[in-house]
Amino acid sequence: MTPKKPTQRVLAESLLQLSQNIPIKNITVDMIVRNCGLTRRTFYNYYEDKVMLIEWIFEQDTHLDEFYTNLNIPLNVLTLQKLEAIRNNNRFYTKIFREEEYRKSFAKIEKEAFLRRIQQFRSIDIQIDYTMDFLVNGSLAVVTHWILSGFREEPDEILRKLTLCITDVVRYDILHDVPPDGTI
Repeated sequence: MTPKKPTQRVLAESLLQLSQNIPIKNITVDMIVRNCGLTRRTFYNYYEDKVMLIEWIFEQDTHLDEFYTNLNIPLNVLTLQKLEAIRNNNRFYTKIFREEEYRKSFAKIEKEAFLRRIQQFRSIDIQIDYTMDFLVNGSLAVVTHWILSGFREEPDEILRKLTLCITDVVRYDILHDVPPDGTI
């Protein structure tokens, strides 16, 4: 006897299967549950809407829980894992990142992840909140371009580009690590 899949995984697989032939924006909750033999009530026990299911898929694919909890793993390692996971499911993420609604959802998830991680070291003030909006939206633009241009570069090259852009902002704005001569 094969073990039963968790309901969230069944719903996710249903959406992924449907997305192979139907644009994401046209897939309904009814279609998702009909495709996997579950009920709307079951769906709504786990998710408020389709966007939350997509967010759950992203969190699972990219192991976002490690990002929140395992401070021993450097951010660059976690980010590379995330980029590789996106590339491994490239058809789905290409469809997702074409839609602004879903990109906004990913920006929200990413910002929350970074803020939760930063809170382990220091309190969050308005400057850090603004900085995280800047960093997350800038990073999302780079990743979106990479996805929509067909994943032409390797994930480690995208990570290198992101690191070059982010390093100084993090050092100076979040860590307040200003060089002795005061220049930035």
